[in-house]
Amino acid sequence: MVTRMPWANIPTPTTPANTKPSGDKFSPRALGAWRRVPLAFRACAVALSLCLILPGPIDLSAQAPKHKKKKSNKPQPVPCHVGCKPDISKPEIATDTPEDAAAQKELSDLARALHSATPGAYEKLSAFAIKNTTNMWGARAALALGYDDYNKNRTTQALGWLIKAQNDALLREYALFWTAQAKHALKRTAEAYRDLQTIQSEYPNSAMREQVLESLAAYAVELGRPQEAIDAFNAYSATSTKPALLVERAHALRSLHQLVPAAKDYQTLFYKYSQTDEAQAAGPALSQIMHALGREYPYPGVEMKSSSPCFMILQIPRGSVRNCASPNAACSSRVRHP
Repeated sequence: MVTRMPWANIPTPTTPANTKPSGDKFSPRALGAWRRVPLAFRACAVALSLCLILPGPIDLSAQAPKHKKKKSNKPQPVPCHVGCKPDISKPEIATDTPEDAAAQKELSDLARALHSATPGAYEKLSAFAIKNTTNMWGARAALALGYDDYNKNRTTQALGWLIKAQNDALLREYALFWTAQAKHALKRTAEAYRDLQTIQSEYPNSAMREQVLESLAAYAVELGRPQEAIDAFNAYSATSTKPALLVERAHALRSLHQLVPAAKDYQTLFYKYSQTDEAQAAGPALSQIMHALGREYPYPGVEMKSSSPCFMILQIPRGSVRNCASPNAACSSRVRHP
């Protein structure tokens, strides 16, 4: 039996040796892939805060720490005037009327108070949302309330707000993503899956594309449609360079018993991305796939193996068990070879 090891960066409860895990014990989701979702939510919350709270454009250079530099004798570079600096300003928010300007200021103040956990802030923002039900300010208030409720495990209440938040065209993709997460938490996975499909079709260049793809694939597997997850991963050219996506694709491939391509994804994780949390799931999975495939197992080439400090782990003699001597976290997995 292979003992699940705690992940390096994510608190994971250790399974007792006499406890039999349910389902696929080496499933990425069983090993904690679902724990990454709150991180995606926090990333989205930053964008929401920028839209609701921060006034004016976002000047990243002003926020960067200043360091003293030695004087250089090199000639000064010619300054670039057009097309050189990326556009990092926040989306334009229409405040053509005094009423809109006042509503934006009130919303910003209330959202900041909610974020700071000021007593009574939730009730005041709720009243603001109800008062502005027919305009975008009410929708943005609903998004802030829905996010707050979700993070406090008030999922049903959060879902009501998040559905209302979809009326805001500017932040609709965020509202759809959070709506999907809330529905999934309420065991409404089929509806959550459709919401994520909507984001894919309506926002193909979304900044949340990878988070959406990761959740969509996990839901597809849950719904017994893993091929749709695989197709979605294959359609995204960066999948092979993203450990979080690779581990989900490997899981989908295993669920269809496509063990050879699954092994290749796990090998990429185990060797090329050996310092990631996802590599922790790859070691045990490879061990089971080797047992299942026997002589048909596609052993990795020298180039891939030599890219990781753990490259000797798959060279262990037949039938033996050994811990890799490398301090790398992924090497701590015990791998039994057929």
